[in-house]
Amino acid sequence: MSTIHRKSFSAGWPPAEMRLHIDKDLCLGLGDPLSAFILVQIGGDQADILTIATHPEHRRKGLAKQLLSQAETILREQEVQTLFLDVSELNDSAKSLYKACGYQAVGRRPRYYRTPAGRVASITFSKSL
Repeated sequence: MSTIHRKSFSAGWPPAEMRLHIDKDLCLGLGDPLSAFILVQIGGDQADILTIATHPEHRRKGLAKQLLSQAETILREQEVQTLFLDVSELNDSAKSLYKACGYQAVGRRPRYYRTPAGRVASITFSKSL
């Protein structure tokens, strides 16, 4: 998971941090070997997508959409009502994916993400489940 995350984000999570989330949060993956995964933190009737990543060789195959759907089903069963996520304002493909899956932009966090080129804003999306 750390390898896929590192290939997907400039500040990929190290294995120890990934392990902490695997142990306490909802973690789903696709592929053998792993091609994509999602980590979701649940808090009462709300949840936050902490990260979702697809290995570069397996992008544009619908894996992220599958993971979102599977996570949403599990969250509904756990009586989660709203799912949130943050995405870089520069990540047009992710923003398109979330919009296509029924997520709506509900806020903006200036200078939220650190990138090699400097800080960029995050767009917060939500979806009622």
